[in-house]
Amino acid sequence: MGQDKARLVVLEFPLVMQICRIGLSVSNRVYVVAGSDQDYSDIMPSGCKQMIDRVLEGPLVALSDAMINLFPHNQNNPQFLKDDWVLALACDLPNLSMGAVEAWVKRLPTLPDKTIAYLPKSDEGWEPLCGFYHVSAGPLLEQFVASGGRSFQRWLAQESVAPLVQELEWSDRYLFLNCNTMSDLEGTVTNKLSPTNNLTNNL
Repeated sequence: MGQDKARLVVLEFPLVMQICRIGLSVSNRVYVVAGSDQDYSDIMPSGCKQMIDRVLEGPLVALSDAMINLFPHNQNNPQFLKDDWVLALACDLPNLSMGAVEAWVKRLPTLPDKTIAYLPKSDEGWEPLCGFYHVSAGPLLEQFVASGGRSFQRWLAQESVAPLVQELEWSDRYLFLNCNTMSDLEGTVTNKLSPTNNLTNNL
């Protein structure tokens, strides 16, 4: 798109601010992971912190490093807390709502034991940056990265990982639309303003 999507304004608010507010609705710890040359402190809501991605080798590596930083004492501890989940969200999800994410959080306690990821799926594959990762996924991510892996789809397809991933089922694919083009952005604004749109704008 030729510009920083995190700073794109949709209905008065930058996208990264909207995503942070959604995160704050379900957690008291929200981090924006970005390179050292990207400072979002001026548009992050109170209670959010920026975590520097010093490697810059893609989102999978960034998530792995973030989990290591967030749970340094748990990585080699087999007694992981059952309710330790990380919600990973891309900054360019303008249609995502607080209500939807809060509903997903309520489902986490019902997932099978040993579930390490709870993610939506599309025809193109998993949506890795709009879902949940249990803290126990950290070591598996770290091992994959150490072996040279950089693809979420390949990691999630591994024999040791695939059985531990649960699909987050949601009937409205509109929620997961990424803003990759200006037409995507324009369509988002149109849909949110439409009186026939049944999604609640909680921001």
